[in-house]
Formats: sequence, C-alpha cells, structure tokens
Amino acid sequence: MIKDIFLSEITYIIIDITIGSLSAFFGVLAYGKTKKLTGLFFVLSSIFLYFVMVFRIFEILNIFILKNFLFHGIPLYYYVINNFPPIFMLIGFIFMLKEK
Repeated sequence: MIKDIFLSEITYIIIDITIGSLSAFFGVLAYGKTKKLTGLFFVLSSIFLYFVMVFRIFEILNIFILKNFLFHGIPLYYYVINNFPPIFMLIGFIFMLKEK
C-alpha cells in the first residue's frame, strides 16, 4: 500500500514542494526589496499557498487531514486555509490600483 502511494504520488509531491517553496521564498525576497503594502499581501498570499501545499501533501500521505477538523459540522479550517491566498491577492490588486 505504501509502495503504491509512493510510486504514484512522489513526482507530484516533489513538484508541489518545489513550486510552493520557491514561491514563498521569492515572495519574501521581493517584499524585502519593495516594502510596499501590495507586496505584503502578495507575500502573505504566497505563504498561505505554501501552507495549502503542505496540508495537501499531508492529506495525500494520510498524515493529517484538515477536512476532518469540523467547527459545528463545517470544515471551516479547510475553507479558511484554502481561501486566504486568493483573498490576499485580491486585496493586493486593490491596493495596487489605489497606489497611483
């Protein structure tokens, strides 16, 4: 069973970890150079994308399934973690439009 999971998902996991790590790393580096409010929201978005990637890999490996943690019968933590990146991007784009 574990061998089947490893062989079928290892490529996806490696690509996911690489892209998530690079986006969070370069987001922090970019914010260090610009130090604008819009950059902050894009960095927060990339960090939450990294969290989403981590929890997705945990779910694939059956280590930690975020959907199992319910708040009044709703997987609230799953929804919050997965919806923060686009919300932060939206806020960043709004501030980018207001800057000029």
